[in-house]
Amino acid sequence: SKGLVHVPAINDAERATDAMVALRTIGIDASAQHGMNTVLAALLHLGNATFVPTDDDACVVGDRGAMETAARLLQVPWATLEEALTSRTMTSMSNSVYKIPLKSQEAVYSRDALAKALYGTLFDWLVLRVNASLLTQSETRAFIGVLDIFGFEHFVHNSFEQLCINFANERLQSHFNANVFRQEQEIYVREAIAWEPIAEPDNGACIAMLANKSGHPVGLFP
Repeated sequence: SKGLVHVPAINDAERATDAMVALRTIGIDASAQHGMNTVLAALLHLGNATFVPTDDDACVVGDRGAMETAARLLQVPWATLEEALTSRTMTSMSNSVYKIPLKSQEAVYSRDALAKALYGTLFDWLVLRVNASLLTQSETRAFIGVLDIFGFEHFVHNSFEQLCINFANERLQSHFNANVFRQEQEIYVREAIAWEPIAEPDNGACIAMLANKSGHPVGLFP
């Protein structure tokens, strides 16, 4: 959120307007859209918050402006948000409550966990609203499917979980290629339909590298 990416062929203002119109179409009015955009803005500012270590294994907020803006947008007191991100609460066996300060890296993890939880909750709410708008009492076979496929996501630090996600995406892409490209083209050939062959990307080697159970070499997962 600290940088600015501009693509000449894309008009962000027009796309934002199209998105707002689409949201109104499914019943999300201006007030709900404002609330949604406010949460998204708060997440962007929260991501800019930094923490500075102190001498006693604790930390303080480094960029007060970003944190104050996030707190205002989330409608929570600044001090409450600061305390929540820079300390953790523990309860003893005697039910005494203690505040334990966090180190700067721990505060970063706390900030990121809060952002993830907020975004996840907002996304779940949006999915519910979209599903409710598409709900019909009549029998129908129509559906809308969203498939995020093809291509490994590469981060500075890549975990085993990310590898599994990437592998699942590649398997989905392979299934998509087989059912949408190859089978459809086979039907065109059988029915003598004039068409131009589509050279879809083949990710079989990538899948074999991870999941090959026979031959040489054996995949990473087996």
